Amino acid sequence: MCIRGDWDMNSDNVGKEYSTKDIANMVDIAESTVRKYAQALEKAGYRFRKTENGSRIYTDNDVFVFKEVNQFI
Repeated sequence: MCIRGDWDMNSDNVGKEYSTKDIANMVDIAESTVRKYAQALEKAGYRFRKTENGSRIYTDNDVFVFKEVNQFI
């Protein structure tokens, strides 16, 4: 699984945007798990889009990445 390089292109991805709750529902994990995965991905170099106040904005590409990560946990 690649979480760097090809996948950090999502920072420029414009399209549908999702909240932490949306991601949790789509991937069937708890919201706290979404945040934990997001922190781990950021630590590994993955970049999420963010609002002016620093909240993460998730995209379709991020949904795919969360589903992939969840398969390996």
